[in-house]
Amino acid sequence: MTECRHGFDEELCDICSPRRTAEPVRTAPAPRRAPVSKARERVAPTSLRDPAPAATVVHQAKTSVPFAQRRLYHVTHVDNIAGILADGAIRAGAIPDVDLITPEGRAAIAERELVPGAPLAGFVPFLLSPDALWWNALRAAEAGEQYSRAARKAATADFVVLIATTAAAGPEIVVTDGPVGAASTSFAVGADAAVPLLRRVQVRDPDLRSAEAYVNGSYAVAELAMVATANEPIRAEVKRLVGLAGVRLPRLGVFPPMFQPTVDDEV
Repeated sequence: MTECRHGFDEELCDICSPRRTAEPVRTAPAPRRAPVSKARERVAPTSLRDPAPAATVVHQAKTSVPFAQRRLYHVTHVDNIAGILADGAIRAGAIPDVDLITPEGRAAIAERELVPGAPLAGFVPFLLSPDALWWNALRAAEAGEQYSRAARKAATADFVVLIATTAAAGPEIVVTDGPVGAASTSFAVGADAAVPLLRRVQVRDPDLRSAEAYVNGSYAVAELAMVATANEPIRAEVKRLVGLAGVRLPRLGVFPPMFQPTVDDEV
């Protein structure tokens, strides 16, 4: 598959290969039949074995991605890229040049335990959806007080999305069914426990917009699947920083849809 000028597979880029609306299929009109008396009309009982409607089947196929093939999304400010490249990894506990959370939130992270004996500060946070509620609040300019002033004042194009994979996250990956600070949030450690947890989440949140993932220690830059930017100037800046750091990225592309807000439905 060829790669487009934005750094994505050409068929997957909404800019180079816009989706076409399929034309309706015209069918011959059904032959007329004599009206049936309502008294004699019978309604076939609904079987529990009836196949699901086509739309449901498509939706299930979309959300039943194997855990090892899922992508993880780490949102950061473009000013933090140089430090990440210098470290060769997204490191847990690193203080970014532009922090997206408040100092009070950062202090709370240092004290909170993700799982018993494992403080949250020792894990790298990721989202499980490119339309995650946390990220959508930033790009829709609806960020609350839990976000830093710098994050709330930044333009959406100033952010960069580092896309990782669960396969390279290690066996100690932790998955949650909601914000880690909520008292009702459940945790799962490792792929075997994460799979049933995500299945339960998808009942109310099919796109996993509220779920989160945490990688123990660090996530190597070399293991990233892609780095997404909002426009060409930011892509050029990241490419310049990559060259200065002397590292290689699998793919660096422009993907505007990932930086556009969506309707924030409650989940």
